[in-house]
Amino acid sequence: MSDLREGLLQATRNGHFLDFIAQVELANRQTREAFVKELVSSHNEGLLNAITEFRKLENRGNSQHNFFPSRYILEKALPDIAGDIVEVVDCVIHLTKEAGNDMTAGALHKPYIDFCSSSPDTPESALELILSNTSHYYEILAPTIVAGTIIDMKSYTEKAIRLCKHPDSKIRRSSILALGNVDFSEHSSLPKKVLIQLEETADSEEDKSVLGVIIRTAFQTIKNDDSLTDQAIFLIDKIVKHERNHSLHAISEILAFCFDQIPEQQIKTLVDHLQHVNLKNRGTLKNIDFGLAKLIKNSHPQEAIGLLESLLTRDPKSIDISTFEHTIHELCTSSTGILDQIMTRWFITGNVTLCKAVHSIVHNCEKEKLYLKVSSKELQNYDEQYFVFIARKAVGYLYTEAACATSIVVSLLNISEENQTVNELTQLLFNPLLIGFPGEVGQYLESAKPGCTDLAKSAIVHVEKSAKQYFDDIKKLPPLNELQVPTPHREIYSRYLSDITSRSRKEAMNSSPFLSMVSKSTLLYGQKWIVYVEGPNGEQHRSENPLSVMGTTMEVPRLDLVNFYDLDYILRVFRGEQISQ
Repeated sequence: MSDLREGLLQATRNGHFLDFIAQVELANRQTREAFVKELVSSHNEGLLNAITEFRKLENRGNSQHNFFPSRYILEKALPDIAGDIVEVVDCVIHLTKEAGNDMTAGALHKPYIDFCSSSPDTPESALELILSNTSHYYEILAPTIVAGTIIDMKSYTEKAIRLCKHPDSKIRRSSILALGNVDFSEHSSLPKKVLIQLEETADSEEDKSVLGVIIRTAFQTIKNDDSLTDQAIFLIDKIVKHERNHSLHAISEILAFCFDQIPEQQIKTLVDHLQHVNLKNRGTLKNIDFGLAKLIKNSHPQEAIGLLESLLTRDPKSIDISTFEHTIHELCTSSTGILDQIMTRWFITGNVTLCKAVHSIVHNCEKEKLYLKVSSKELQNYDEQYFVFIARKAVGYLYTEAACATSIVVSLLNISEENQTVNELTQLLFNPLLIGFPGEVGQYLESAKPGCTDLAKSAIVHVEKSAKQYFDDIKKLPPLNELQVPTPHREIYSRYLSDITSRSRKEAMNSSPFLSMVSKSTLLYGQKWIVYVEGPNGEQHRSENPLSVMGTTMEVPRLDLVNFYDLDYILRVFRGEQISQ
């Protein structure tokens, strides 16, 4: 008898089966695989009842930490276990419920399907058990039917179709869900039968949650038979008109997780439906976030922009761009120029919600430096008065992202032909951009000149000369004692700033998950730090490392210090002005 089997049996006899499972889960992969084999053989030989023991596992109290790792052992063992169907069904349902809302809650269903499909009689026995007590066992109906189709596709598909007429809505929902998870690729006649039954059920269904499942399953019939596309889309459209919350959530899941299966010509149809989503349904919005990212990544920018605009402008108090964090990431990393297109379109509208969204996207972008340029495609139908309007919006909303705002103004200079437009854009570059951020903006202008047109390059040179003259004139001014802060006041403010910075740092350290896992040391003085590393033989090796300087710099807008109120007024005007149509 192996040590693993002996330890398992001893732990089971002492009532510590789950404790032993938790210890095994911490071992290496080879040990875990060997243990699963011993567990299966011990159960099948009658030395213990693994299903009964796993039924005791709970996701609460002291066992909460070990719940998912321990359940994983059962996932690996279940397909090869010869167990009583009642015990297995009860255990699977119990552990699925214990998992709660975790994304892996249904992870036991696949092993359960393998368990059922290993014997021709098992799915039938499970189905009889479920229908004899639907209120307790209905949750396992869908994987039971799927397991049956592996043995006899036609028979169990017809059983599932008949159950779509069951008086209990939970049975109807589970049966429809099962039909959506069956692979009919080798049975071409069945998808049409399924779709016909879905249409019949939808016409009489009163349970709104069942309608959402019908949409998912109707969409799956397209994957199995693309000739049913129009019929399935018609059914989906009809359901959406009748009920929106559950049906739109189902469509959002299709867009987010089944994007590759959507027929090209039907993408816009599904996206248009999502414009009517209830903004309080955060789960649906999260799916839409994933879907928008897929649209952008798969060359459907117009559908993505249209849906995003519709959702953001419908009720700005209920939603903002931060809801769509995956979309923001995709916008910032996409090489298709969609962010340039969005920025140009939204700044032209002057819509406050959309302009704020541009600022949020730029501010939350993970790129160290983000430069934008206007989209010529979006400017085709606008004259050059809109060039200055866009530039003022860029300065008003992106002033704290000065280099990004400057890149937009420079891109407008590159396509401007009228002298008046060039002069106004040049003035914006000088004030408030360059004299506000001489470092950041100055570096960008210097790097941008080689790629500019002659007219734009001339304007940039003029701006740089004007800024140099401006700062030279300031240096010539004598110091004004009235503007000098007394030394005691500076020292008091310095101590105050140091204190709040220290408190903020300590709060951040206390809430850091990384720092909670590592030890911390405080260096009082010195030029090196020393660490002792323990080798494989227990010997300690001394390692000396030189200390290095780490830091960051931040440029404060000069105008914010010199003339805060005028700067604030100018930016407010830029943000609020509109062009009368």
